[in-house]
Formats: sequence, C-alpha cells, structure tokens
Amino acid sequence: MKTEEVILWLEDFFRESGYRKLHFDAPGMTAFFQSEPGCVTVFVIADALVTDPADTEGEANYQKQVEKIRWRFTDAHQPQAHIMTLLVTPDQDRGLALAKEDGFCWILDTSQQTIVIPEQSVEDFYGIKEQLAAYMSIPRSGSRYMEPPLEYNVDGKLCYQGVLQRPIVNHALLVLNLIGYVLCILFAEPLYDWGDLRYSLVIGQGQWYRMLTCMFLHADPAHLTGNMLMLLLMGDMTERALGHIKYTILYFAGGILAGALSMYVAFLKGSLLGSVGASGAIFAVVGAFLWVLLRNHGKIEQVTTKKILFLIAYSLYFGFTSTGVDNAAHIGGLVGGFLLGICLYRKKRIQNKQGE
Repeated sequence: MKTEEVILWLEDFFRESGYRKLHFDAPGMTAFFQSEPGCVTVFVIADALVTDPADTEGEANYQKQVEKIRWRFTDAHQPQAHIMTLLVTPDQDRGLALAKEDGFCWILDTSQQTIVIPEQSVEDFYGIKEQLAAYMSIPRSGSRYMEPPLEYNVDGKLCYQGVLQRPIVNHALLVLNLIGYVLCILFAEPLYDWGDLRYSLVIGQGQWYRMLTCMFLHADPAHLTGNMLMLLLMGDMTERALGHIKYTILYFAGGILAGALSMYVAFLKGSLLGSVGASGAIFAVVGAFLWVLLRNHGKIEQVTTKKILFLIAYSLYFGFTSTGVDNAAHIGGLVGGFLLGICLYRKKRIQNKQGE
C-alpha cells in the first residue's frame, strides 16, 4: 500500500472523528487537532520517507516541526497540547530510528497495514488505537471525500487558502440583498410594483427582468434577516465546493427556476399577487449542497446530511404552516438546485503535499 494512500485514509479518519486540520506548512507533515476543556489533542501525520534517519539535520528538522506545532498552541494561550505523532512508512526500521526516545509516537507500517508501537511509546492515546486499527482494516481506494479538508488556525478559525477559497460571490450577493432592502425602504411601493414577480407581467407583458429583480427585494426586516442568515450559513460552504463561477450560475439559475414554478402555481390559482425575496435562490443553494454532501459520504466538516435534511424539513414545514409564504418558489428552488448541483459539482483531485 502506498504511503500517500495511507495518509489520505488517516486524514479521512480524523475528519470523520471531528478533528480539524491545522493550517501548517511543513514538508511531509500534516496535523489535526480537537479542542476539549483543559487540553487540545493533536495528531501529527508524518511521512517518514521524507526524513532520512541517517541524516541528523533532517531528523532534527522533524523534531523541530513537531515542537513548532506545540509552540503555536502555547503561544495562542490554548490549553495544554497533547501531541501524538503517527509516522507513516513501509520501513519499520526507518520509523523506529526516527522515533527514538519519543514517548508519543507510533509507526504505521504501510507494507503490513499495522500499527507498530515502539517500546518507549504509550500503548494507547485517548482510546484511538482500536478505532484507528479498525479503520485501517477496511479496504478502500483513495479518499472517501471529494473535497479536501479545510484548514484552521490554533484558535479554530478558518484559514482561507487564497482568493479562490474565499466566498466572495456569496458575500457580494448578501451585500446586494442588503442594498436592495434599503431601496425598498426608500422607494416602497413604486419599487415593489416595478420589480416583484407576477406572471401576468412577466408572461403577459414580457417583463422578464422581474425574475431577477424579485430576488433582491424583501417585504420586511424579518423576511430579510431569515433569508440572509440562511444564505450566510449555506452559501459559503456551497461556494467553496463549486467555485465562484458555478456558484453564481447556481444562485441565479436556481432563483429563476424557483420563480418559474412560483408563477406557474400562481397562474393555476389565478393569483395576481406579486412575490419577492431571495428564498427561492437560497433553497437552490441548499439543494445543491445536499448533493455535495451525498457525494462526500454525507459529511463535510461538521455538517451532515441528517442536519441538512432536518433544516429542509423544518423550513418547508414553517413555510406551509405560515401565511404569505411562496412555498412553490421554495420547492422549485430546492429541486432545481439539487439538479443543478448534479450538473455543476465535479470531483476535485485531493493531493497530499507528501506525494507531490
């Protein structure tokens, strides 16, 4: 078994166990941590092939990097850091030579797919030994996830890796919605009459622009607040998964599909009322993210399929039990977003710095 594949498996294991990846740049090393009352548990995954035990400078550098991780938590005034190093190698002798007197270091033999515990090291570490052994015994090829793990600093704050990972489109949409509501306050009825969604004006008079303008108008502060909280919660994660361009397509295409179903239902009911709000587009974002979760075995960071399904069920229930809610737009956005997610979301190549 290749060292790179085992390292990917280890990353999967810690992600599924609720650990966060530390933003840390060192050749052949990654780290995952979990904060608990009184301490921080850290696992350092190190490719032993990167460091030659016969090279004293390389060995010293390996020890230095482990200590550097400890210092980062200490300097941030975090609780006591308990660190375990997992040396991944097909050569046990190389791993044992590198571990030396380290009392918190295990060796993962990739040739035998076993955990080797040196004599000087602890026999277990927070009950992880049995869990890890069981996880390694499951046959698999590559990572279970399509998305690489997000990276966090020692305080648990998300670290963005360049502008491509920042949800700039989602935040721009949020600002546009806020501006739209300010205009609603200033111009009130004239603006609603000009920009709301009504099938008699869209279909009957060809005012197609209303399918876009209605997404940025809101009825009142509660309407705006609820939608923007949902957009901020779901949009950032969805944009990171899809990328800026595809997320933009999702938002507007999903909103248009939501508006189309809304107008169709209004036509069947003979309703002449106008509809406003970003909820159709936001439900499209939720639908697309549901697909992203399903493609990543039901979990991305701390978000699971069950949590999203509960959110969807609660939102729909609230809509159907309330008055003045465009439920057709919600359903149209949800289904449309899910289908758009299938079309737009593609597998990303997850690589390890160790194997590059």
